[in-house]
Amino acid sequence: MPLRVGALPGLLGLPGLHAGPPAVLAPQPGFMPVVPPETRAALLAKLAAMPAAGQEDEKKQLTALFEDGVRTVEVAAQLLVKALRKTDKYLRFWRQRAQGEGSSKLRFMLLERGPWAFGVGVVEYVRRAVRRGGGGAAEELSLEQQALQGIVQRCERLTAIRDRLAAQLAQVHAIGARLVAQASAGELRRALSGALADLLDALERLQGEYPQPQDSVLGRPPASSSPSPSFQVSLRPRSASLKGGQVTGRVMEWRSAVLQKALACARQDLLDLHACMGHLLRPYRPPGHRERLWLRYGAGALAASAAGVWLVRHSALAGSDDLERWGRQLADSVATFYKEHVRDPVTSIGGEIFSTFHERPRSIVEPAEIKANEDSLRRMLEAFSQDSKAELPTPPPQAKTQDLMDVLMKKYEAELLHPMRSILSGELARALLIQIQKLKLDVQVAMLELDQVLRSNEINFGVMAALPALLLAAAVLYALRQATRPKDELGTGRVAQTRRRQLLAEAEGVLLEALRDEGRDAQGGSGVRQGLLLFVVHRLYQAVQPHAVKNDEWNNLRGDLLALAQVDVGFRHKLRITKRMYVAYDCLTTIPLPL
Repeated sequence: MPLRVGALPGLLGLPGLHAGPPAVLAPQPGFMPVVPPETRAALLAKLAAMPAAGQEDEKKQLTALFEDGVRTVEVAAQLLVKALRKTDKYLRFWRQRAQGEGSSKLRFMLLERGPWAFGVGVVEYVRRAVRRGGGGAAEELSLEQQALQGIVQRCERLTAIRDRLAAQLAQVHAIGARLVAQASAGELRRALSGALADLLDALERLQGEYPQPQDSVLGRPPASSSPSPSFQVSLRPRSASLKGGQVTGRVMEWRSAVLQKALACARQDLLDLHACMGHLLRPYRPPGHRERLWLRYGAGALAASAAGVWLVRHSALAGSDDLERWGRQLADSVATFYKEHVRDPVTSIGGEIFSTFHERPRSIVEPAEIKANEDSLRRMLEAFSQDSKAELPTPPPQAKTQDLMDVLMKKYEAELLHPMRSILSGELARALLIQIQKLKLDVQVAMLELDQVLRSNEINFGVMAALPALLLAAAVLYALRQATRPKDELGTGRVAQTRRRQLLAEAEGVLLEALRDEGRDAQGGSGVRQGLLLFVVHRLYQAVQPHAVKNDEWNNLRGDLLALAQVDVGFRHKLRITKRMYVAYDCLTTIPLPL
């Protein structure tokens, strides 16, 4: 049954749409503007500097109406972009489902759209089987072909809705361009009257009957004469004062009261269309995760129900203490496992690692002991030098230890020439004992240095012991950062970069199709191409803005995107702009793969 958009609030039990949520009728940040803010500010400044032809109050009122008109055009463009985004998302999904084998399409249409679609499909199949058994018309299509027919039907109707919305988006951008051009020439009332009349006409073109898809997995029978479901979009009737605004291509200059009435009517139409889009596109909505996996969830629910019954039978509700006893046993088992396999082994390993440092004495060799041995060696060398009457640069008490050692080694080498005689009557034994004292001193010095190295590395072993905890804390912080990090629909990193380039490639593809059909395409087809290009540019505008602002290239990139959105710029010039954007901006270039 056709449904009138203006009657939606009453049917749904909602308050009247004339009040409307402020968010719907206010331009939202992040969208590409139809009229850039700098252009609007310059135009308002120019209008304020113009001499008033009449009263000053009327000029201020007309300027305020102009600002409201620009905001209304912005809101209309944003609502159409939102509707196009949802339509394009659904269309991409159903086109993807149209690929693959026929069995996968039948499985999806029958088993992956929720229990309601499954029930409707089974009932329809049984009904047709009974009809065939009773002598009805034989089926011309198999189940797989009928599932494919249902998917293709959705794709075709979504494409028609998308083209219709795209054509009106192009019309709204053209309205904004004409409004700015005529207002810059000083014809503010004429510009505003023409823009509102064209905007109401563009919104009125969205009226009509939109066919809806079948709920059943099976499409309409080939010989069926039953009407297909449809959704009727009809706006509120225009008043007589608004119907006469446009005559033979020339727009009458509406009075301020009529302009206010036209603005109110345009806002009401936008609210009605905003409420309508959800109902219009609801039959095309892709099934959610729970609907796709409803069989698994159903099996899980049955298993949970069986487990609940089993738990009730063994709980205190049925007079049994099995659950309490099993719970205590489980807690004891977990505690024992933790103690025997986690706490005790870790404590033992840690004790073994650090017992060497915690239980050893303060120092293996004391510095005072080394000093005493060093003084003893010094006295031995001085006495040996005096007894051997060796020549030294300075007296033995003032001589260097190395000079004294040289005297000892020369005497030692001389005594080794006659070892037996030197041992019995020479200084060989004394020289050997002095060298043993020197070796003892060197060993003690080495042990002291080793002790210092071990003490300095205690902090390293402590850090190594705390490393697992530090890694765990870092992993938790990284997970929290990733969970709280804002993400858009394009993702982040290389994925977002690739999808931004795909959006630019999509805009280039629309331009190539427009140039291919140029000269043989009708005006309506050109408007659809222009609207699809505007939709892609809107998405690209929102996708590149955060990255471009961070890289200080947003001003130039924004200028190119606004140039692509201008309806009075030719397709060939826009194609040259897209080719330059591939290499001119960092957020649209290819990220090299890591080596």
